[in-house]
Amino acid sequence: TNNPSFETPNFTDGSTMHCDNSGLTSNHCSDQNGVPGWITTATDHTIEVWRKTPGSESVASTSTVGIPGDFNAAAGNQFIELNAYEVAAVYQDFNTPYPTTFTVRFSHRGRGGPNNNGKDVCVVYAGSASASITALTGLLTATDTKSAWGTYTTTYNVPPGQTVTRFAFGAITSASGGVGAGNFLDDIQFTANNSINGTGQIALSCT
Repeated sequence: TNNPSFETPNFTDGSTMHCDNSGLTSNHCSDQNGVPGWITTATDHTIEVWRKTPGSESVASTSTVGIPGDFNAAAGNQFIELNAYEVAAVYQDFNTPYPTTFTVRFSHRGRGGPNNNGKDVCVVYAGSASASITALTGLLTATDTKSAWGTYTTTYNVPPGQTVTRFAFGAITSASGGVGAGNFLDDIQFTANNSINGTGQIALSCT
């Protein structure tokens, strides 16, 4: 996984807007390829990165929208918010010349708000990189308040002939009620099972 905990770009406490790895910029971000490894479907190519020095959190009320400084990261010091200026998804692509099974592990957290019982909801999708995000297969739905990080694990079997596979995380709903607040993500791990499986012993000649 490239940049699994969003520790690049590194910055001081708070939240900042950075361009995704598409090489494009917008009026909301100017640091071309600012977040290595990740591309967003947002039309402004912007990924919102948060950072907090580890310490006490301020998350007692799930019905209020959290602010920078309220939340620790799930891993490292930084994490992202899916809802930057609009409802969007972030994704990474992997070369998959042979069928294999991926294990996907990630952490999700709400930002808080008065709607949906204080819960933010996102879905992890997978499928061919040539397909649109809406055409990908939903693997798992993550639903969390702002009180703590939820950690999720799922698997995906790459079918024969799918030479590039896309994994995407899409915002569904936000307790804030706004398109620009909600759905934190961190510590995203994609692990491919590239083992050789057989019914008996296999002798390999390594001359």
